[in-house]
Amino acid sequence: MIKLKKRNQLYVILLLMSISFIGLYYCKSKSNLKTQNTLGLECGDVLEKLAQKPGHLEFLDCTSKNGQTIYEATYKVQGKYALEVEKFLVNNYHMEALIYLCCGWEVKNGKKGLFADSQFFKDGSSLVFQVSMFSEDTELKKREEWPQIPYFYVIAEISDI
Repeated sequence: MIKLKKRNQLYVILLLMSISFIGLYYCKSKSNLKTQNTLGLECGDVLEKLAQKPGHLEFLDCTSKNGQTIYEATYKVQGKYALEVEKFLVNNYHMEALIYLCCGWEVKNGKKGLFADSQFFKDGSSLVFQVSMFSEDTELKKREEWPQIPYFYVIAEISDI
């Protein structure tokens, strides 16, 4: 009898935790929509709209997200211009320089740059504007070889934290 009672209590606790999580996710999703509408944000070339976009950077796509990341814009740059774009992102947005790890180039220590000031709102939400850069998979491990890499990619994210 005691084991059954404890098992029922466990089920009730798990059910309450699930309901709480769903409610929190729903509130966060509503907060994302409210923040987007308040600022008039739209998916698109966010670097062009909200910041400075380095030369030779080609906008590819923007995806709307449902989680913490609201929008994710993807860009590409030819390897021969990648060093120029990297310098721009490091100097203007304080992104870490790229390093070679395993099979490609990526931001050192995962330190993304910020392409706009964070914004905070009365409802408790806040937006963060981040940028990062990486290469396609490659065996080329020296910066001098970057022109031989067909493309590097830049991701600009707008997140609600």
